[in-house]
Amino acid sequence: MNQPISITDTLKRRFLEVIDNVKVEPGRYKYVIIDSRASQIMTSAGCHLADVLAREGTMYLENLETRRSPSANVEAIYFAMPTEDSVRRIIRDFKTGQPATYSAGHLFFLSPMEDKMFDHLRGSTDPKFIKSLKELFMDFYAVESRVFSLGNRNAFFNLYSPSLKDRNQHSEINSISKQLVSVCASLQLNPIVSYYRSSDLSMQMSKNIAMTVQMELDEFYKGHPRVGTKPPQLIIIDRSVDPITPVVHDFCYQALATDLLPIKDGTMYEYSSFNQEGQPCEKVAVLDENDKTFVQIRHNHITDCIKFLQSNVNKFVSDAMSSKSTGNQLDAIREQMAKLPQFQENKEKFSVHLSIVNECLEFIKHNRLVDISGLEQSLATGQLASGEIPKSFDPEIATFLDDSSVRMVDRLRLLMLFFITQAVPQEMRNQLFQLSRCEYSDRDIANNLEFLGVKLDVAAPPPAKKWWISELLKKKSVTEDDIEYDLPRYSPVMKNIVEGVVNGTLDRDQYPYTLAPDLLETIQAKKTVRSLRSAQPTFHHKGRRNEPQGRLILFIAGGVTYTEIRMAYELAATHNWDILIGSTHIITAPSFMEDMKVLRNPPPPPPPRPRSPSPPPLSRKPSNKPSGSNPFATVKTAFGGASLGSKSQPPRPGQQPYSQFQRPTGQLQQQPSTSSDSSRVKDKLKGLWNEFK
Repeated sequence: MNQPISITDTLKRRFLEVIDNVKVEPGRYKYVIIDSRASQIMTSAGCHLADVLAREGTMYLENLETRRSPSANVEAIYFAMPTEDSVRRIIRDFKTGQPATYSAGHLFFLSPMEDKMFDHLRGSTDPKFIKSLKELFMDFYAVESRVFSLGNRNAFFNLYSPSLKDRNQHSEINSISKQLVSVCASLQLNPIVSYYRSSDLSMQMSKNIAMTVQMELDEFYKGHPRVGTKPPQLIIIDRSVDPITPVVHDFCYQALATDLLPIKDGTMYEYSSFNQEGQPCEKVAVLDENDKTFVQIRHNHITDCIKFLQSNVNKFVSDAMSSKSTGNQLDAIREQMAKLPQFQENKEKFSVHLSIVNECLEFIKHNRLVDISGLEQSLATGQLASGEIPKSFDPEIATFLDDSSVRMVDRLRLLMLFFITQAVPQEMRNQLFQLSRCEYSDRDIANNLEFLGVKLDVAAPPPAKKWWISELLKKKSVTEDDIEYDLPRYSPVMKNIVEGVVNGTLDRDQYPYTLAPDLLETIQAKKTVRSLRSAQPTFHHKGRRNEPQGRLILFIAGGVTYTEIRMAYELAATHNWDILIGSTHIITAPSFMEDMKVLRNPPPPPPPRPRSPSPPPLSRKPSNKPSGSNPFATVKTAFGGASLGSKSQPPRPGQQPYSQFQRPTGQLQQQPSTSSDSSRVKDKLKGLWNEFK
């Protein structure tokens, strides 16, 4: 087992390796051209302008959607999605019969191209300018080192909405499956796939995604068996498995802040500060893994964050005040000036996190969130904090619904939990809605739970009283505010799944494999047991003891919460497993409720951006360089595989299995063009451009 995988580092490294591997002719430079999707993926991986321009021979980074002037002695490296718009813009740069925008083009598509789009690209571009064309399988976002996202919030509607799933669910499952193959290919993993088997025949999303992923993986790794005695695992579940976790309040820093505060995309926090002149201003802080303080406290309880920040701020101030310098006064000034930027940066970061903590505490104090959270935990577990199983939660629910000091969003969250865990007839649901005084349109937030497989008229099974319940009675308190917090008693379903995989106790009737039993037995038979007589000393493996004991990818279709993300980190540290978690998108309680409100009839997706007109013909003369053999016929896949249209070759020693992935396309032939055809095309383009003007 190798070292733990970092999704952000892997994506960034692959982008930069592609740029480095492009070899240009002497006297030429590299321009990197990216479309909007590639730009977002690069940014998510921490691959910024400075990283790109630091590569040897790279002079510029441009956007594919913007107007670009022709550049001689430049070879363009394109990172783009194989969409109609991006392919059309690439064709415009190297269109047959027109002067090329750049001396050569290296095309790298983030996902596989459809045959129709590939044929269109082949037939519309001048092959002598296209030096390489590869499919990178990088169509996903790196959220954190262990977290990835497909960046597709609309998948929730296509999977669950009664008005969309009949016509969109199949194509959505195919799209999700292709992106999951991109995740596996980028991480160089060929996992064993399993899924959640639902007893509801109308809720088979996990199974359908898993089966499609298995077919895609079989095709991708065709002819290349798994290597190693403990292959990685990929478990696919969907949001219907656990509708409770997105609703319950979580008092850990990252989950609480993204729940209560308007933090854009989970990372962009706006706050009030002062500029260098001492004037008040608005600033934006980025909460990501580049912020070491954020990484240290993001999964801590809010009370632990307060203690951590207070102690570190005091230490920071004392170190700044007691810093001693050696030498004369000039040296002391020079040392202080050298430390000033770092001092200002650390001061700003501490100020940001203190501001976030204070805002969260104000929310907690003035909106009864501690009391509400206690009832949420009791509803989710079916037990009171004392371990007692009450006969009914009706009086407690009625008290909070009728309390004007409780926010409407919190009343609706309580109603959602009450409907999930209790048997609530329609008449009683209407009475509770009236008691809460919510808007009529907001009732759909709770009523639409039925589309996630929740039986609103059927109660959840009563839990058994746990012997360890006394451990959950411990309290955490913030002495200055005299607030007591119950430790969370509800565990997300994904925690039980991961622990079942790690301990080998997961119910395989509930979470079956996609592989046939005979193939599964063949893979598992590779795990051999050595006798004590033949055992070799292992003292020379001392450095490997910290290597992960296993690797698991957990994918949740329909959204993953920050609570589940935190749980993945904690389980990875506890069991020494490399656990990665991902989803179609990241959700918070507010975003989940917004989607639930319109789930019955979701709004249409935003229309595609209007196409921009083609530029006028360029005056630069086309290159007279002889075309020679057809460059399209020798383009290769992303990892140095066989050329397009060639027969599959056996892998070289030490070569990664995915390097032989091929597109099933025939060899491309260059289409001859005459001068008369070229002039007619130019005249037509001039006429179109004049009409546009």
